[in-house]
Amino acid sequence: MYSTALIVGAGESGMCMAIQLKKHGITDFAIYERHSAVGGTWYANTYPGVACDIPALAYSYSFATNPDWSSFYPQGPELYAYFSKVCDDHNLRPHITFNTEVESAVWDEDRKLWVVRLRKRAIADWELNSNHSFAKDLKYSGQVGDTWTHECKVLFTAVGLLTTPMDVKINGMENFNGPIFHSALWNHSVDLEEKDVVLIGNGCTACQVVPVIEPKVKSLTQITRSPHWMLPRPQFPGVAPESYEKWAPTVFRCIPGSLTVARYLMFLTLESKWLTFRKTEAGEKQRKAYERQSIKNVKTNAPEKYWDLLTPNYPIGFKRRIFDDTYLKSLHSDKVLLTRDEVTGLSEHTVHTASGKEYKADVLVLATGYKTNDWITPMDIVGRGGEHLSDHWRKMGGPAAYNCSVVSGFPNLFMVVGPNSATGHTSVILATENMVRYALSVAGPVLKGDASEVEIKKEAEVEYSKWTQETMKKTVFSNDDFQSWYKRADGWNSSTYPRSQLHFIYRSHFPVWKDWIITKTEQGIWKARVRRMLIVVSIFGVGILNAVLRKRGLTMLDAARIGMFLIKSTASKALGFATGSRQ
Repeated sequence: MYSTALIVGAGESGMCMAIQLKKHGITDFAIYERHSAVGGTWYANTYPGVACDIPALAYSYSFATNPDWSSFYPQGPELYAYFSKVCDDHNLRPHITFNTEVESAVWDEDRKLWVVRLRKRAIADWELNSNHSFAKDLKYSGQVGDTWTHECKVLFTAVGLLTTPMDVKINGMENFNGPIFHSALWNHSVDLEEKDVVLIGNGCTACQVVPVIEPKVKSLTQITRSPHWMLPRPQFPGVAPESYEKWAPTVFRCIPGSLTVARYLMFLTLESKWLTFRKTEAGEKQRKAYERQSIKNVKTNAPEKYWDLLTPNYPIGFKRRIFDDTYLKSLHSDKVLLTRDEVTGLSEHTVHTASGKEYKADVLVLATGYKTNDWITPMDIVGRGGEHLSDHWRKMGGPAAYNCSVVSGFPNLFMVVGPNSATGHTSVILATENMVRYALSVAGPVLKGDASEVEIKKEAEVEYSKWTQETMKKTVFSNDDFQSWYKRADGWNSSTYPRSQLHFIYRSHFPVWKDWIITKTEQGIWKARVRRMLIVVSIFGVGILNAVLRKRGLTMLDAARIGMFLIKSTASKALGFATGSRQ
């Protein structure tokens, strides 16, 4: 099999790339998706209360705006429906092969293309047990385990950052007499009604789950390691949530340009929060203000006995902030117990902890986050000279990519949402659109047949990587005293971008061409020669015309005026002739 381009993943970034390829006139592309449907994280995550913590105005494509969001922060099912509709509106499904994993991608130096090895994957149990209306009807074509290869000129990986749940191993898991599942693989066949539930974790997911399942369960014990800064959910400036939900769709549909203005206003509001992450005097002042706001939020809404458990000792922004309107209030329930402890083992119906306390459990939910800083694993990508991408990154000191997208020694390979592309303050979709724009600008010559290879220079990649890690030290993302999923234990941060999105927009719109090696084809060489000839002819042609005019005492401005007079005269005669003909 062969196509000009191949996209790995049909989530928000993969679909964005596919749509922009079509807009650039490239329809010869294939998409491989390991799940049974599009939507990425919004298909996979179906846990109770799943929602976006970025306003929908910003969490949607610029080319597929939606005036009909039901709320400022839509729930997961609505987001999945949005991405599914975008897929259908742009007729992407004929390009997608579902339930397929990429095992490896190897660069063929002689033929200047990628050889991608694929394997048919079984439908996961969590998919069959999800709450999607079509879950029980899921089917796949082909035989599970079948493998084949697909060759392409340009390979785009769009596998996302938070995709693989963290592996959790607890002593005695095999002895536990009840369901154990990760929140990202929620088992909807498990009935929580009147059950004793233990939930491990207190990140964004846990804070969305607890308020929703609390009314159903008999008891809910939440075991945490460290607190997060919790802020009230920001709302549209000057508009109450209930008014926004009632009137926003009507306003956006009836007043031209209002949705665009609202999106820009939301972008600027979110972008202004970037100051919070800078290690500057102004940033410190803003962090202190937000920390006071968070403490006030906790003391206003949570039981006093939990105040200490809900107040971090690290600067706000170092870990992902939680925007919440319901979690803290749910802690007042007699069913809920919040504790800071470490799980050391399981027995038949009990969770054992380091403090010696034991908690009865019928169901164990692991809201323990995702594997980060691994990036495109388990894909094995092999570039020039047989170098594996994992080895390349090991030599670099950690996962890194020039402009969050490309690495040297791996021609025609572009990562959408690659290392250091995550933001702590704004929408990932904005970053996605910037990376797609950048990738298509650079890969354009290959896609059009004008070049066989485009590759970032080694020295440019190394310099960019150094800049990223050094600039990170000027932000709260870099802190040797604490640990977060943003960075590894050794301090290497391959998750977050060290500057504002405005800075990334600029970098993505204006590639630094001196950092690139572009190997042109014969077609590309001839096109370049023709362009140079046209430029030369244009320059000399203007020079000759100017010389002729000067001999007659005229200037280029006079020539332009004469030209405009002749055009107007000709148009008037033509109009008069047409009018006379009709009479």
